[in-house]
Amino acid sequence: MIDEVLAVGDAEFQKKAIGKMQDISKGEGRTVLFVSHNMAAVETLCTRVISLKNGKIIGSGHPKEMIEQYLQHETHINQVYSAEALNLRKGNEYITLNYAAIENATSSDKRDVIDVTSTVHFKVKMINLTQEALISVGFDLRTFKGDVVFGTGGKFECGINKETELVCEIPANLLNTEIYQIHFYVHTNSMSGLFDDKELLTFEVKDVKRDCGYLGKVNGFIRPQLKWTVQK
Repeated sequence: MIDEVLAVGDAEFQKKAIGKMQDISKGEGRTVLFVSHNMAAVETLCTRVISLKNGKIIGSGHPKEMIEQYLQHETHINQVYSAEALNLRKGNEYITLNYAAIENATSSDKRDVIDVTSTVHFKVKMINLTQEALISVGFDLRTFKGDVVFGTGGKFECGINKETELVCEIPANLLNTEIYQIHFYVHTNSMSGLFDDKELLTFEVKDVKRDCGYLGKVNGFIRPQLKWTVQK
């Protein structure tokens, strides 16, 4: 049994662990039970999937079919985190997170459905409890299956013991029709970890204009609108 091997260790460790698993299953003909919430890894490595809920088997079958079933039942869209609304404040001795949201910056209603043509804002309000104003803040955008689409961030002056609001703009015509998650993290100026939340927010991007005359999902994690020209 290999349990959540992709949740620990660095890339080199994970590569060795996966390689060993493939050697045992293919080379030695033994069965390996691979336990993971990383859907991309499950789809790539497994030939049969068993889905569990509260310790009970709720499905068994081909990886692609079972993953689709799992995502339909387990996906919870959570575009906003508000400590005040939830009466629950995330954080630790270094960082207090007051608010985080994915907003449709194209619409007058920030909570409106996010279309592939929408400009998206990731907004976060946090309090820096360290003794250094200059800290590193960023996030990884992941698919719900666990694939990292991109990472972004930078070093910002965040007043000590004061609330700082940061906004990152994701341009229109970049994201695909997909369910994405925000893996949010904060580090010191020297890149020591301060705060980490792997599933801070979850949101869905739709292709509203194409839903009526469905042409299928455009391939890829993103679908940038690139410039094409005809050369004469």
